[in-house]
Amino acid sequence: MSVVWGHFANRDLLPVAADVTVYEGLGEGVWGTRIVEILDITDLTWEATGRKGPGGPEYELRLNTVFPLPPGSYHIGLRPVGSGGRLESAFIFTTSGQDAQGSPIGNGQVFFQSFSFGFPTPTDIQNLIGQGNWDVSVGLCGETQPGVALSLEGECPGVMTARVGGATPGGRIALIRSAPGRCGGQTTIPPPNPCAGTVLPLGGAALVRLITADGEGNAAVTGNVPVGVCGRICLVVLDLPTCEVSNVAEF
Repeated sequence: MSVVWGHFANRDLLPVAADVTVYEGLGEGVWGTRIVEILDITDLTWEATGRKGPGGPEYELRLNTVFPLPPGSYHIGLRPVGSGGRLESAFIFTTSGQDAQGSPIGNGQVFFQSFSFGFPTPTDIQNLIGQGNWDVSVGLCGETQPGVALSLEGECPGVMTARVGGATPGGRIALIRSAPGRCGGQTTIPPPNPCAGTVLPLGGAALVRLITADGEGNAAVTGNVPVGVCGRICLVVLDLPTCEVSNVAEF
């Protein structure tokens, strides 16, 4: 599971989702290669920090998602999405290193893109706000060797995607749901099923479908979720080669 966070100024925006992109090889006037793009992530929080900046009160956006990143250097983009769509503005905070996490800080590798401000391709943030030891307040926290993890994208009711990461490459994965209203229970897998004896953190667990991980241990399945299950059903995935159980994801 990856946690992506950022700090924004917009007192009127109430995000209903967020988008994450990750680029490799991004630079001045060059987008490089986009290796991750996940839209409409709804597993998020939006909370006031109590701090203020030139753009107004500061809000922290935190969201949970799943994607693998091999060792390397990357640029990450985070965009909150309001009920009015992606045209609503949310201005990310900058920092000169105070309260910063990670390193190096202020290494001249922060780039900005905005058609509204006249920069259609990435440009050094100093071209926008002047010379300085600038960074932007956005980051990514994750596990170096994550186990199997599950995240949900989309909005219930409607079309949603269950995204799996950290599974056995090429292995079979069981997508399992709880009975309605029994997210907090337990179910022990009975014989002669695969992984018999494994305890699932769901009450009245039932198989939704079997899927196969790709060569990097990732998988995704998309379907229409009816209104009757919103807030009442939870999911896990079971990595069948290892019998490892993922985190619980709730509609």
